[in-house]
Parts: sequence; structure tokens; C-alpha cells
Amino acid sequence: MNEAFQIILIELVFVLLIGGGFLMFRAHKKKEALRNQIKALFKKFSKEAPSRKEEFSSFLKELRLTESQSAERAERLVEAEKNCIKAFASAQLTQAKDDVAFFNDVVYELSAVYTEVMTMARDESKEVVSPVVSDLETFPELLQGDEADGELGEDDDIEVSLDLDDLDNLTKLEEPEPEPEPCLLYTSPSPRD
Repeated sequence: MNEAFQIILIELVFVLLIGGGFLMFRAHKKKEALRNQIKALFKKFSKEAPSRKEEFSSFLKELRLTESQSAERAERLVEAEKNCIKAFASAQLTQAKDDVAFFNDVVYELSAVYTEVMTMARDESKEVVSPVVSDLETFPELLQGDEADGELGEDDDIEVSLDLDDLDNLTKLEEPEPEPEPCLLYTSPSPRD
């Protein structure tokens, strides 16, 4: 009986080794497939990065930023996207237990960069527009000749029309008639009472 027990034990250990080896091989293949997918993601990002920079740059130019400012900000946005992808890849390969919290931090950092760049672009575009307003403040000084003295030229027409007859035609707001107060009927006590 001792030999039979040893044979069964050896067979059981052998089956466990084969099962463990199969699971390790399967995990290795899964990790290898994940690495290949991440490499493909990096290749795709590297291939699309110049067009992304150009898209960001043209968008920022539409916000009236200079060429150098828009190129710098576009580079910063693409770099933030690259850092987000790297952090995501690192989390996928290490399989840390706090993946959800980590993902929140990475997305927050990326959105913070986007918000900062767009806020700076908005503020700088306002600075570009503000000199136009200052030109309007100095507009009377820019007038020449008779116009500067407040006199009207030959071609200047001013038309003011106040028609007081139209005021009579305006309908007055009708006030609602007061509601009659409810009357209380007084009845005399009946003789029966």
C-alpha cells in the first residue's frame, strides 16, 4: 500500500506541475499580448503626434496666439498625452492594486494641462483684443479738421424724431376693477327660536 500511495502522490505532483506550467505559459502569453498592444499604441501615438501638434497649433492660432506660443502650447499638450499613455502602460504591465485611484490621478493631470493651456490661450487672446479697445478710447484725438472741433461736415446728417402724437396713442394699462366685498346676509332670529 505504501508503494501505491507513493505512485498516486507522484502522479498528483506531476499533474500539478503540468497544470502550473500551463497556467504560467498562459499568463506569459497574455502579458506578451498586452506588451504587443502597448507597443502598437505607442507606434500609433508616435505616428499621429505630428498631426496632433498641428491640430492643436492651428486651433490655438484661431484663438489669436502667435506662431511660437501656439507651437509651444501644442507641444505641451502632446507631451501631456504621451505621459498619460506611458502611465497607463506602466499600470497595465505592473497590475498594481490601486489601478482605479491611479487612473483618476493620470486623467486629472492630463485635464489639468488641457485646462491650463486653454486658460492661458484665452487670457492671451484677450490681451490681443484689448489694444483695439484702447484705440476706441483715443478716437476723438484721431479726428481731424472740422470734425475734431465738433462741427458737422456737409455729408453728416443727424436725424432726430420725437413725435409726441404717438404718446397719446399708447394704451394705458387698465387697472383691474376692485372685486365687490362679499355681503353677509343677516337674518333675524326666527320667531320659532
